Amino acid sequence: MQHWVIIGGGAIGCLWAASLQQQHIAASLVVRNNDALTRYRTAGGISLQRSTTTFQCQPTAYTAVQYDHPIDRLIIATKAQHTAQALASVASRLTDDCIILSLQNGMGQQQHILDHYPNARLYCGVSTDGAYLQSPFHVVHAGAGTTRIGRYPENAHDTPETSALIAELPTDVLTICADQHIERQLWQKLAINCLINPLTALYRCHNGELINHPQARPRLEQLAEELDRIIAAEGLAELVPAALSTALNVAKITAANRSSMFADVLAGRDTEINFITGYLCQRAAQHNIKVPCNQKVLDDIRLLKPNA
Repeated sequence: MQHWVIIGGGAIGCLWAASLQQQHIAASLVVRNNDALTRYRTAGGISLQRSTTTFQCQPTAYTAVQYDHPIDRLIIATKAQHTAQALASVASRLTDDCIILSLQNGMGQQQHILDHYPNARLYCGVSTDGAYLQSPFHVVHAGAGTTRIGRYPENAHDTPETSALIAELPTDVLTICADQHIERQLWQKLAINCLINPLTALYRCHNGELINHPQARPRLEQLAEELDRIIAAEGLAELVPAALSTALNVAKITAANRSSMFADVLAGRDTEINFITGYLCQRAAQHNIKVPCNQKVLDDIRLLKPNA
């Protein structure tokens, strides 16, 4: 029987660990440090709240140092900026052909995985599930969405393999499907994150407030214009000019939400800016396209947190 190791005890890591357990699929959770492990034990494991029901489970939890079994199925559910450290902490336990499933925001960390773990089989998941931690290891599945999974980089010949992988996942409790065009999905999500997350952090506002914000809305439109040029240069012209309208629609639907970047800034944590706007600016440089508005946003967010 396959055994999944989930690294990252945030909302997505807890959602997937609990969902695997709920479907009786073997899973272990790797948390950041001994303090996190203590909090896990104090909480009595993971509580997964869906609507009016709560599922309690106790997948075995470890720190990376403690986990000493071979890993051939790994889910990365950390923040993008913690990918390298998280993988390095379990690298000696990864089997040669380990399957790595990245369930993360941002782009750029995928190439790090390919460069440092060339024998691994990398898959990416892009999800519209809404989940947040009400308290440590108490995850609320607030909105049931779909997780699209595909091999990275894209390879149409891997479709049967992707389908076989999905058969190992908790499809009874989460909606999961294969996607041959996962890079397109990653870019669509990156575009939304580029337009919403940094501006909510800079203007200290909820998502919906961006729509009519006197300072943020003009900047959002300028960011979208630059973003469209990069997306077209990436060969994804069919996504242009949908970025602005999509972001505004997401801001409306999630009006009361606080973006993850805004939450990180408020909590004094490092943000994912280098893997969101930072990645966009890197791609712009590769295409020799100037993106002064996005570069300014990148610089402004970095100023909020010197080590971001």
